[in-house]
Amino acid sequence: MRTTITVDDELLRQAKRAAVQSGRSLSEVVGDALREMFMRRQATPRKRIRLTTAGRNSKVLPGVDFSDNASVWAILTEAEIERLFGQNENSGE
Repeated sequence: MRTTITVDDELLRQAKRAAVQSGRSLSEVVGDALREMFMRRQATPRKRIRLTTAGRNSKVLPGVDFSDNASVWAILTEAEIERLFGQNENSGE
C-alpha cells in the first residue's frame, strides 16, 4: 500500500542508513520496524486494574452529579477533605 507520512528528519536519516547498511529498501525497513513495535506491544502483558465502584451499601448521595465538580465539593465535609488531601482547605496550610 502506498501512503504519505511525516517523519522527523533525524529518524528518517537513521532509517535510510539502516536500509543501505542492510541492503533493503526504506519501505522494508519502516515496515519491519512497525511490525516489531506492534509485536512487542502485543507480547507485553498489560497490568489489570480493579476499579472501585459504588454498590448497594455505598454512601453515594442521591442527586449528586459526579460530572459536576461543584456539586461534589458541596457535599464533602471538612473531615473528608482532610482525609483525601491531607489538609483542611480553609486552614491556609
